[in-house]
Amino acid sequence: MKLTSTLVNLFLILSLSSIAYGTEVVPDYSCSFGTLNPAEMYPTDIAVDSQGNVFILDELNRRVHKRNKDNNILLLFGSAGHGDGQFSFPRSIALDSEGKIYVTDGIASRIQKFDVDGSFVLKWGITGTGDGEFDMPGGIAVSSAGMVYIADMYNSRIQVFDQDGNFLFKWGEKGTTEGKMLKPYYIAFDSENNVWVTDETAHRVIKYDQTGNYILSFGTRGTSPGEFIAPTGIAIDQNNYVYIYDRWNFRIQKFDQDGNFITMWGNPGSGDGELHGLGMASDDDSNVYIADYWNFRAQKFSPTGQFLCKWTGTVTGDGEFAYAHDLIVNHSGNVYVVDRINQNVQVFDSVGNFLFKWGSRGKREDHGPFFNFPRAIGVDSEDNVYISNDKDLRIFDLNGSFLDYWAIDGIHFPGPLGVTTDKDDHVFFTTTYHEVCKMDKYGNMLASWGSYGNDIGQFNKPAGIGADSEGNVYVNDMLNSRVQKFSNDGDFILTWGSNGNEDGQFKRPVGLAIDPENCVYVVDSVKNQIQKFDSNGNFLLKWGTFGNAEGEFNSPHYIAIDDSGTDIYVTDSGNGRVQKFSLEPVSLSLMPDTTIIQQEGVLGFQASFINNTNKYRVFYFATNVKMPNGTIYPPWTGYLYGPNEISLAPYETKAEYVVYDVPPNAPLGEYVYNGYVGKGILTIWDEEHFEFTITSPGVE
Repeated sequence: MKLTSTLVNLFLILSLSSIAYGTEVVPDYSCSFGTLNPAEMYPTDIAVDSQGNVFILDELNRRVHKRNKDNNILLLFGSAGHGDGQFSFPRSIALDSEGKIYVTDGIASRIQKFDVDGSFVLKWGITGTGDGEFDMPGGIAVSSAGMVYIADMYNSRIQVFDQDGNFLFKWGEKGTTEGKMLKPYYIAFDSENNVWVTDETAHRVIKYDQTGNYILSFGTRGTSPGEFIAPTGIAIDQNNYVYIYDRWNFRIQKFDQDGNFITMWGNPGSGDGELHGLGMASDDDSNVYIADYWNFRAQKFSPTGQFLCKWTGTVTGDGEFAYAHDLIVNHSGNVYVVDRINQNVQVFDSVGNFLFKWGSRGKREDHGPFFNFPRAIGVDSEDNVYISNDKDLRIFDLNGSFLDYWAIDGIHFPGPLGVTTDKDDHVFFTTTYHEVCKMDKYGNMLASWGSYGNDIGQFNKPAGIGADSEGNVYVNDMLNSRVQKFSNDGDFILTWGSNGNEDGQFKRPVGLAIDPENCVYVVDSVKNQIQKFDSNGNFLLKWGTFGNAEGEFNSPHYIAIDDSGTDIYVTDSGNGRVQKFSLEPVSLSLMPDTTIIQQEGVLGFQASFINNTNKYRVFYFATNVKMPNGTIYPPWTGYLYGPNEISLAPYETKAEYVVYDVPPNAPLGEYVYNGYVGKGILTIWDEEHFEFTITSPGVE
């Protein structure tokens, strides 16, 4: 079939053609795969009423469960969203003396109050640093006088309100000296209305009076009794004993009012009495409750640590995710996705068909295809797959066969957060110790750099990491809201980004990937957005907003790009899926009949179009030609071929045949025929070219 040409103003075409080459094209949604089928609960905090009913704050399902001691659901309210009664990422829950329910919504920077039946009552708070403003509100507690105390985590302070949300007073600033805080996480009252705060990043507990006057603090980083690694939950019983959940030591520690250690219990794991939790509570009988987040349950203990009971829910099949975290694309185009909560790796082809999976829950000392909440994944040129497993790195082949286990002199790594490899197969990873480590492919440590802070070369929870074609290393400095660039051995080169909502600013940069042109893609899990930069940190483009439709995100985390730089994959964690975006949703090929054509002869070629996505596509096809004198010009007939509208069903291929008669006065010499497909002249998805020569009649 011969396609129909369209007459187009020559000067308009030349102008638009020059613009198209310099325009950054936003990747187009291609498809998504995976299904959100999470556990029935992801408890981030817990409260107990006077009847012994538990209120479980279910973070990832964005709701509150009220359950009795027999695990029967008495009340269930909340959903994902930003409306009244909806949650983005709820962090903490508290009850007042009348049974009213208060919930902090961390990412939304607000507090919501509900009636005893779960009916929305009121809300307050926005993002900011002023009075009544928050930067990730965390723990919440209500005093016996009815005042509401809130741990304003990243503003490093406590704010106090009345029961109607009116601001009363505040205290605290960032620091580690007396009375200051780094990251106040959860909060609780004793019988004298003293305020107890877990300072997670400083690995300590701080006690204030109810007006914010400093009384004492205790704790330091470590594994001995009285030491902590990232304490979170706190509860105080009827006898004023203080219980602290020691997060990365996977235990509960008990102290008296002066901070003296009494006892402790707990180990990592999923059995009764084993822990991987967050928030805590205590009841009128001094029993202790913990929101055992990563085990999808809540547990109850006696004051001495005896396991009493638990509240559990259902927990997922092939191609389903509980929490899709990080991912890679191998050199064959298959996609490997780490499900942090299901503790496995699932493998898909490039269009989302499930292929296989491997991995199961195990303790960190269990070498093999076992995981203890894996985070990040990387792949080298030899197709070795590196997975960060809480406190170590595990190496597999592409089929999931276990190859090796890396530790430093038998000591576990300090929580690898991001993993990548460079062109020489060096392995780089970021750690919870605020550093970057470099190893060779045999597991030998070559270099490390970084420390806690916000100066050049320092980090505050570095996350995603990538290496460009020149070996430079880029790191998402997550809580400093910036990207830092280093040489292969850790020499600082440059940094960009700050906290904010403008282009080039970040709220929580997590994942990072580098394309073949050394452009840097950064995933912001709070802004629900991908931003693209050049290698010097200049902003190029962005896409994404909050939601669950095509191209929308709910807490995206990591990103991967295929070898061609064309297809981009993002873990849309809150929506339980991977989304694929393409710079080439429709591809073009041109096949000429011959490349030597005589004047008065015929130029013929086949144009083939392939829809690379599962969406119905309507697009345009247009061409021009480069003349022997180097000018770009419409064909010698005076017509530019196209732009013609073409439609393709998902994954459909279509071919058309194009014929031109060569006039007798066509200039002799070498030509380049150029074809383009895209949304329009300004958004070109693919282009193809072929060379041909026009000769005099009788010349072969």
